[in-house]
Amino acid sequence: MTADDQNAIQEMLRTELEPVKRELTEVSAKLISCQARREHCTTVQRDLARDMWGNGRDGVRDRVRDLEATRAGALKMLGIFLTAAGVGGTIAGVIVALVK
Repeated sequence: MTADDQNAIQEMLRTELEPVKRELTEVSAKLISCQARREHCTTVQRDLARDMWGNGRDGVRDRVRDLEATRAGALKMLGIFLTAAGVGGTIAGVIVALVK
Protein backbone atom coordinates (compact mmCIF):
# COMPACT_ATOMS: atom_id res chain seq x y z
CA MET A 1 0.00 0.00 0.00
CA THR A 2 1.41 3.32 -0.96
CA ALA A 3 1.35 6.54 0.99
CA ASP A 4 -1.25 7.94 -1.43
CA ASP A 5 -3.50 4.95 -0.76
CA GLN A 6 -3.15 5.41 2.99
CA ASN A 7 -3.89 9.12 2.67
CA ALA A 8 -6.94 8.37 0.54
CA ILE A 9 -8.18 5.82 3.11
CA GLN A 10 -7.59 8.29 5.96
CA GLU A 11 -9.44 11.02 4.05
CA MET A 12 -12.33 8.68 3.27
CA LEU A 13 -12.58 7.55 6.90
CA ARG A 14 -12.46 11.14 8.11
CA THR A 15 -15.15 12.33 5.71
CA GLU A 16 -17.43 9.38 6.43
CA LEU A 17 -16.81 9.02 10.18
CA GLU A 18 -16.85 12.70 11.18
CA PRO A 19 -20.59 13.18 10.51
CA VAL A 20 -21.38 9.94 12.35
CA LYS A 21 -19.15 10.97 15.24
CA ARG A 22 -20.84 14.38 15.36
CA GLU A 23 -24.31 12.80 15.37
CA LEU A 24 -23.30 10.38 18.12
CA THR A 25 -21.99 13.29 20.18
CA GLU A 26 -25.29 15.16 19.75
CA VAL A 27 -27.33 12.09 20.70
CA SER A 28 -25.08 11.49 23.70
CA ALA A 29 -25.57 15.10 24.86
CA LYS A 30 -29.35 14.75 24.53
CA LEU A 31 -29.33 11.50 26.50
CA ILE A 32 -27.25 13.06 29.26
CA SER A 33 -29.68 16.00 29.39
CA CYS A 34 -32.68 13.64 29.60
CA GLN A 35 -30.99 11.64 32.36
CA ALA A 36 -30.32 14.82 34.36
CA ARG A 37 -33.95 15.95 33.96
CA ARG A 38 -35.25 12.52 34.93
CA GLU A 39 -33.08 12.47 38.06
CA HIS A 40 -34.29 15.97 38.99
CA CYS A 41 -37.94 14.99 38.45
CA THR A 42 -37.46 11.85 40.53
CA THR A 43 -35.93 13.89 43.34
CA VAL A 44 -38.78 16.43 43.24
CA GLN A 45 -41.36 13.63 43.23
CA ARG A 46 -39.71 11.93 46.21
CA ASP A 47 -39.55 15.24 48.12
CA LEU A 48 -43.22 15.98 47.39
CA ALA A 49 -44.25 12.54 48.55
CA ARG A 50 -42.26 12.97 51.76
CA ASP A 51 -43.82 16.39 52.36
CA MET A 52 -47.32 15.14 51.57
CA TRP A 53 -47.30 11.85 53.47
CA GLY A 54 -44.43 12.27 55.91
CA ASN A 55 -43.87 9.24 58.09
CA GLY A 56 -47.54 8.81 58.87
CA ARG A 57 -47.63 11.52 61.53
CA ASP A 58 -46.02 14.67 60.23
CA GLY A 59 -47.07 14.86 56.58
CA VAL A 60 -49.18 17.68 55.22
CA ARG A 61 -52.17 15.37 54.83
CA ASP A 62 -52.07 14.34 58.49
CA ARG A 63 -51.47 17.88 59.71
CA VAL A 64 -54.47 19.15 57.72
CA ARG A 65 -56.62 16.35 59.14
CA ASP A 66 -55.51 17.28 62.68
CA LEU A 67 -56.24 20.97 62.06
CA GLU A 68 -59.67 20.14 60.69
CA ALA A 69 -60.43 18.02 63.76
CA THR A 70 -59.24 20.82 66.05
CA ARG A 71 -61.32 23.38 64.19
CA ALA A 72 -64.40 21.15 64.29
CA GLY A 73 -63.92 20.76 68.05
CA ALA A 74 -63.53 24.51 68.47
CA LEU A 75 -66.67 25.18 66.45
CA LYS A 76 -68.56 22.61 68.50
CA MET A 77 -67.43 24.28 71.72
CA LEU A 78 -68.38 27.69 70.33
CA GLY A 79 -71.84 26.36 69.48
CA ILE A 80 -72.26 24.98 72.97
CA PHE A 81 -71.09 28.29 74.48
CA LEU A 82 -73.43 30.33 72.30
CA THR A 83 -76.35 28.04 73.12
CA ALA A 84 -75.62 28.32 76.84
CA ALA A 85 -75.31 32.11 76.55
CA GLY A 86 -78.61 32.27 74.67
CA VAL A 87 -80.38 30.11 77.21
CA GLY A 88 -78.85 32.12 80.06
CA GLY A 89 -79.91 35.38 78.43
CA THR A 90 -83.42 34.11 77.89
CA ILE A 91 -83.71 32.99 81.51
CA ALA A 92 -82.33 36.33 82.72
CA GLY A 93 -84.81 38.17 80.49
CA VAL A 94 -87.69 36.09 81.86
CA ILE A 95 -86.57 36.72 85.43
CA VAL A 96 -86.27 40.47 84.83
CA ALA A 97 -89.71 40.52 83.18
CA LEU A 98 -91.27 38.63 86.11
CA VAL A 99 -89.63 40.82 88.71
CA LYS A 100 -91.00 44.03 87.21
